[in-house]
Amino acid sequence: MAAHDLTVLRSPDFPQVLRDAIDRAVTRVCQAQDESYLSCCSYESPESRYGACDAVPCIRKATVHHLESEQEFCLDHFQEVSRG
Repeated sequence: MAAHDLTVLRSPDFPQVLRDAIDRAVTRVCQAQDESYLSCCSYESPESRYGACDAVPCIRKATVHHLESEQEFCLDHFQEVSRG
């Protein structure tokens, strides 16, 4: 298919609509199947200060594998970790 035959999506809401659709699809799959194969997100919020021990782990299901760190994250934290 030639590039000039492709439809261009110009909606400013397209990324949000796509993300919502993906989230709904993942939720539907998780509810329909045994969720035991999905681990929890590996992200922990940073401590407020060194030695405070107040880091909070994310409790959401991990849906994305980060190849560099070999850890699994929820989509929001995967994007945060990928930005650096």
